[in-house]
Amino acid sequence: MSATSMSSEQFTFPSPIGGTPFAIDFAPSILFAVLYGLVIPLGIYRLLNPRSRSVLIFGTVAFTIEHVVIMALRASQAHNEHQRMSHSLTTYMQSSWGMGHLSMASDLVNLLAVSSLPLPSLLLPLPLRCP
Repeated sequence: MSATSMSSEQFTFPSPIGGTPFAIDFAPSILFAVLYGLVIPLGIYRLLNPRSRSVLIFGTVAFTIEHVVIMALRASQAHNEHQRMSHSLTTYMQSSWGMGHLSMASDLVNLLAVSSLPLPSLLLPLPLRCP
């Protein structure tokens, strides 16, 4: 192929959420919904257990729960042709996907900020206030 014929061809960038789901996407969507669902109890345990409680991972846990919902909606779209062409569902999934990654990035920044504190300041007890 010559350089001129390659430049006239159109390049399409794939959608970050996988594009429109078709019938072949049904099984992978169910599989990923189940896999994300298996991670949820670990995240809830980390949020509720006093020994490992950390609000720094709240965005990641919310992201995981949201992805179970997204994968279930994606499976529904793959199975139902009327929902497949739903512009509102596609918009919801794309914006949720993007915001989920922003919340995980925020969690990562918070974890890096905490881990960059000097070790002695982490070991000192907090002063108690007396009324």
